[in-house]
Amino acid sequence: MKDFYSILGADAKSTSVEISEAYGKLSAKFHPEINASDQYFEKRFQEIHEAYEILSDPAKRRQYDRRYKQQLKRLRTKRIDVIFTIVLVLFTFIFGHYVIKSISKSKPGPPTQLAAVTVNSAPVHTVKHHKKRKHRLRIQADNSSWQANINKTTANTKHNQAPPTAIISKVTTTASNHPVITAPATTTPITTKKIPVENYTDTKAAHNNTPIEHQSNYLYTTDIVGNETGVVNMRKYDYYSSAVIKVIPSHAKVFVLAKGDNYYKIQFESTTGYVPAWTVQTH
Repeated sequence: MKDFYSILGADAKSTSVEISEAYGKLSAKFHPEINASDQYFEKRFQEIHEAYEILSDPAKRRQYDRRYKQQLKRLRTKRIDVIFTIVLVLFTFIFGHYVIKSISKSKPGPPTQLAAVTVNSAPVHTVKHHKKRKHRLRIQADNSSWQANINKTTANTKHNQAPPTAIISKVTTTASNHPVITAPATTTPITTKKIPVENYTDTKAAHNNTPIEHQSNYLYTTDIVGNETGVVNMRKYDYYSSAVIKVIPSHAKVFVLAKGDNYYKIQFESTTGYVPAWTVQTH
C-alpha cells in the first residue's frame, strides 16, 4: 500500500485545500511536458496524480485512511516485535555466555603436574668466624716471633757470660792459699714488661705542611679493621716487640705507604708506623 500523504508531501490531518496546493506544486514541477524524455519524471507525475485522485475524493479518502491506519498499527507492532526480538537475543547471548563460563569453571580440570624446581642454595660465608680465626693465627704468629726474639736475646746473654770454670780457675791462680767455695749455678728469671706507648711522629710528615691526601707518596687509602678490642696498635718498627707509638680505632682511614709480608707501613694523623697486614683492608 502506497503512502499517498508522503507522495504529496502532506500530513494525514491536512485539509482538502492543503492537499490541492501540494498537488499543484508537485504537478508543475514533475509535469511530463517539462521533462518529456525523462522516465523518472513521468513515473513520479503518475504517482502524484494517483495520490491526488484518492485524497481529493472524500469517500475514497475515508476508505484509504481506514486502511492507512491499520497499516500503521501493523508496522508499529512489527517494529515492537523486532525490537523485542533483538533485546531477547542479546539477553540470551549474554546470559548464556555467563552460564557456560560458570559451568566450565565449576568442572575440575585435569591435574597439572608441577615441574620440579631445583634451587641451588648459596654458600654461607662465615665472615666473622673467618676473621676471628685469622686474628688468632696472626696473634700466635706474633707471639711466636716475640718468643723467638726473647730466646735469641737470652742465648746472646748466655754466650757473653764467662763459664763458671774460668772464674774458678782464675780465683784459684790468684788466691791459691784460700779454699775455693763454688756457689751453685742459678738462672736469672726472664721478666716481661708492658711496652709503653711512645709519642712518635714522622719527622718528614711533621715538617711537610701539605696534607698526605694531596701528596703522591702513598699507595692507597683504606680502613683499619680491629679485633675484638676495637683498636689496632701502631708500632715503630715491623716486629711485635717494637714500641707502640699510636692506638688506632677500628674503621679509621689510613694511608698505606708500603706493603710487607706481615706488616704494612701506614700513616695515620701525621704519624707513620707499622700495623699487622691482616688489619689493613686490601684493594
